[in-house]
Amino acid sequence: MSYDLLKEKWDLVIKFANQYGIQNIRVIDVSKIQVQATSDLDLLVDVKKERSLLF
Repeated sequence: MSYDLLKEKWDLVIKFANQYGIQNIRVIDVSKIQVQATSDLDLLVDVKKERSLLF
């Protein structure tokens, strides 16, 4: 996923995160990896204590 696309979709990421009790969203640095249209996005997040990893 390109940086520009991430910027464009960031509000959607935050909306999803709030809905599922996800906080402190960090993008894992992938600057050294070749970005393609099919590239995925790795995020490191914290989940609220009252939520499980199964949502």
